[in-house]
Amino acid sequence: MKKITLFLVVALLLSLFTVPVHAAKTRLIEGFDDFADEETYDNRIWIWDGGGDFKLSLNSKRADSGKSLRIIPNGEGSSDFGIINLVVPNYLQNWEDAEGIRFWAEATGGTVADPTFIGIEVAFDDSHVEGHPERFIGYKQKPYTVIFADGTSEVRRFGDAGRVILDDGFKGWVEIPFDSFQCAGWSMYDDELHLDKVTKIFLGIDCGFHKNKEVYIDSIMLYGNNVKDVTKPTPTTKPDPTATPEPTATPEPTEDPTATPEPTTTPEPTESTEPAESSEPTEEPGESEEPSPTPTNSEPVDGPAKGGVDPLVIIGIVLVLVAAGAATYFLVIRGKKQ
Repeated sequence: MKKITLFLVVALLLSLFTVPVHAAKTRLIEGFDDFADEETYDNRIWIWDGGGDFKLSLNSKRADSGKSLRIIPNGEGSSDFGIINLVVPNYLQNWEDAEGIRFWAEATGGTVADPTFIGIEVAFDDSHVEGHPERFIGYKQKPYTVIFADGTSEVRRFGDAGRVILDDGFKGWVEIPFDSFQCAGWSMYDDELHLDKVTKIFLGIDCGFHKNKEVYIDSIMLYGNNVKDVTKPTPTTKPDPTATPEPTATPEPTEDPTATPEPTTTPEPTESTEPAESSEPTEEPGESEEPSPTPTNSEPVDGPAKGGVDPLVIIGIVLVLVAAGAATYFLVIRGKKQ
């Protein structure tokens, strides 16, 4: 009975060391699935110009999911040590809720058998202080964990160079707690790790020593019991600030609004040759709504219309009759007196 109990205790202790560490919550930082090809890195992935060179490509056959970043050091460049820069999107730069960083990897060994491993320096920039980013790298003798494809794990420790060691044929996960990072002396500002603004992740490899080795990296993410989901913001279309909208053309007025309108010329009356025929009864004089135009001094008066009586003739007749009447009157009166 005691042997069985001892066996169960030993088995339980061993299971604690083989429980996958990735049981904690995670948040993806870079999965390489947003890139259609190598031409669409959009300044989010590039190689440091001052170091060794790599052949980078996207791969969908060897990946945790979707696509992975295939890395082959080619031994070229201005120096042996090369660095791959990965820009962290703005909405993913706050890591304060996490306990560490993890990523999926597969080390195939490439086309060379020696060495039988590849060493990768995993680092990131703490940009808490504007203009003074601090580079945090693996701390000598601090632990990191490798998780194999079968779910078992192994705790390893950083060497002098602070690099993760992946043997040829490795396939699985690497987890590094933030406590296992230290600030690189050349970048030190306050020597304190701040996780509220992590702007870049770096993968450094000795390209000369590991020339033509091959490794695939995928699903770089944060882990921890308090890690929260972060939703990618929806991009909004903004108007081009440099484009000046063309003003809408104002239609020209057909007439000058300030000009004084010219008075309408009253048409002169047309001389009628015949009386106009009308189906309506003729209005009595003086009842007409519109008086006939009065001729001016500058306009000579035309003679009477044909078929009418000249007023002067009537006046002349009246004067003759009055004169004749007056003469008769005086003759009668004179005859009586005689």
